[in-house]
Amino acid sequence: LLENSSSRILEVIKRDDRLDKIAKDIAHHFPRRGFLGKGMVVSVDKYTAAKMYDKVKHYWGEEIKELTKERNAAPTKEKRDELSHIIDYMKKVEMAVIISEEADEEEKFKKQELDITQHRKKMQEITPEGEDIEDRFKNPHDNLQLVFVCAMWLTGFDIPSLATMYVYKPMSGHNLMQAIARVNRVFQDKEGGLVVDYIGIAENLKEALKQYTESDKKTTGVDTELASQVLLEKHDLIKELLHGHDYSKFFTGKSSERMQAIVETMDYII
Repeated sequence: LLENSSSRILEVIKRDDRLDKIAKDIAHHFPRRGFLGKGMVVSVDKYTAAKMYDKVKHYWGEEIKELTKERNAAPTKEKRDELSHIIDYMKKVEMAVIISEEADEEEKFKKQELDITQHRKKMQEITPEGEDIEDRFKNPHDNLQLVFVCAMWLTGFDIPSLATMYVYKPMSGHNLMQAIARVNRVFQDKEGGLVVDYIGIAENLKEALKQYTESDKKTTGVDTELASQVLLEKHDLIKELLHGHDYSKFFTGKSSERMQAIVETMDYII
């Protein structure tokens, strides 16, 4: 019974008319959010992530056309400048699908009338400056502003400029808390992360928050699942901080070399 219910929910979630409405809303909302930080669209699976990309791209173009008409008919210079600013931003924004690779994926996506090759090529690109897709998204000044995911980058991925998350995937517990945490980093003028919920995660979020509060109240015992999630996240952050720095002497060198490795690593971080 539960399996049948779950299947029906997924069927509704993936319906084309629903995806169209959400894509249209994202195209309208994203350039009007206030603080224009990076954005992430979380979909229920890989195919839906790719479909959402196609649909948002379509409505993005339609939105620019409508804004251009509105600007041309605007009664004041102030209004024209405001609309021009939105149009200019939209024309610069770059988007990407970020999903894990699997065997025979080209054939699988083709059956869904989707082309994964263009997305895979973009995911594997290295810029002339040596930056990969992750580096680009973490760079607040890079035009890669909006990504479409289903599982990747939802945990253990730190990007302070990520300001908006559009959720169209059922999530609960630690997975939900970890995903929400992506948009909650302190960054410049960002007052807080914005989560746009298209699936109805409010109750699950309350429940997850309750679990966290209860685990905080405990004076004995350790929530090992939560602790391991936090540990992995901090481990990823440390790896990012030390990226490109050789600190191997700390593990292999003599006592004096280990001390020197600590000093050099401190200098590197500073």
